[in-house]
Amino acid sequence: MRHLPAERRQAGHAASESAERTDVPQTGSPQAAADPADGPIDPAVLEDLIDAAGGSKVIAERVVGLFASESQRRLAELREAVEARNAERLAAASHALRSISLNVGAAELARVLSDCENGAREGGAVITAGEAEAIAEEIVDVNAALGAFLRQGR
Repeated sequence: MRHLPAERRQAGHAASESAERTDVPQTGSPQAAADPADGPIDPAVLEDLIDAAGGSKVIAERVVGLFASESQRRLAELREAVEARNAERLAAASHALRSISLNVGAAELARVLSDCENGAREGGAVITAGEAEAIAEEIVDVNAALGAFLRQGR
């Protein structure tokens, strides 16, 4: 994930890094194992949807379409929460974005959003406007990768 701060891009955070960044706890979720060099999405997630639909891309297209629209709505909520310095609203927006990110295989984005959610819920931490914009840029990259995936032949 090229837009997020370096400490957020690392799948395995050292204890010293966690200590430096106490406002955003690190998760040990399986999603954290994503390799950012592989791109913003895991195509296998969408391939599984296509396989479950008997080879049809219809369900994958619907999920991608929902991500495109919902991610913009939830991103607006996240930005508003950051501007208002409202940890509760940030946690809710981060949670919703995390969930839809996992649905399209954007595991690294989901991990960062999980960190934001946990920091907001557990410590009342609110990310910076710059961090919110890095998340916004990553959502753009995820949407581009999703579009490219759908355009490719199967």
